[in-house]
Amino acid sequence: MLSPDQPPFTHNLRLLFQILRDQGAAIESYIGLSRFTLFAVLRRYDEEPEQVNLDRSLWSQLCADLLDHVASLLR
Repeated sequence: MLSPDQPPFTHNLRLLFQILRDQGAAIESYIGLSRFTLFAVLRRYDEEPEQVNLDRSLWSQLCADLLDHVASLLR
């Protein structure tokens, strides 16, 4: 379904979800992760970003599930 040849390089999670949706991927379970777009940018470019109190295990598992889902689309 997706081509691993040239994946987009972006921190904009909404854009990534739109690309997946356009390819017919089921992304509804992961839409909540789009709230981390700003965090992704800040974490990437800020040496000491502000700490955020999150249930990290919950969000980490959802991220891992998304990565597995995308990997299965690339097979």
